[in-house]
Amino acid sequence: MTTIVVDPESIKKYGDLAVEQFTKINQRLQNLVGSVTTVHYYGTNAYDFKMKSGDLAVQFAEDLHKDMKKIAEAVRTATSEIAKSLGGKPINLPAPTGAAVKRPAVSKGDGTEEVKTEALQDLIPEVKKWFVAIDNLLDAHLKHLQGAKWQGNSREAAVRAVTGFTRSAKDTSDKAQSSITKYIQAQIDASTAADKTLS
Repeated sequence: MTTIVVDPESIKKYGDLAVEQFTKINQRLQNLVGSVTTVHYYGTNAYDFKMKSGDLAVQFAEDLHKDMKKIAEAVRTATSEIAKSLGGKPINLPAPTGAAVKRPAVSKGDGTEEVKTEALQDLIPEVKKWFVAIDNLLDAHLKHLQGAKWQGNSREAAVRAVTGFTRSAKDTSDKAQSSITKYIQAQIDASTAADKTLS
């Protein structure tokens, strides 16, 4: 025998927290974009680096936003159907919002080729910091769903789905971090190697 329980207030609280967490994820992603597009690095390679790194973070944000909307809709639909079947009212969860993450315009500069290798080196732990913050928010989102007052088969299915989403999102986060970090290191290596051949 299955006990079916849905506490609308608890689900709404989860929904509010989910929106809040996604807004914070957006902010961290915007911070990440800002870090890679304003680093002390100028010239042709720098322009390409800032454009590609910024676009990678923006794409990750867009993919994450789509998944969060799907999860919110799945939870809303499941809990509303149960609530209605028990005589309650449909549960309306706010859809994840927040300003879209954008890559700021990147200047091509005045033709000067300049790199401060220490600035690029410092960018690696800074990039890691933003991705760790995003991963922590994804974990917090899952924890809040698990803590919502909601019992039944649909709850178990939703938690499994969100657990899978969280794992997938963190995998995507790890790959994005790795790609950006390797790209930064490649810029450092190329610059220092060229400088040594000229000395």
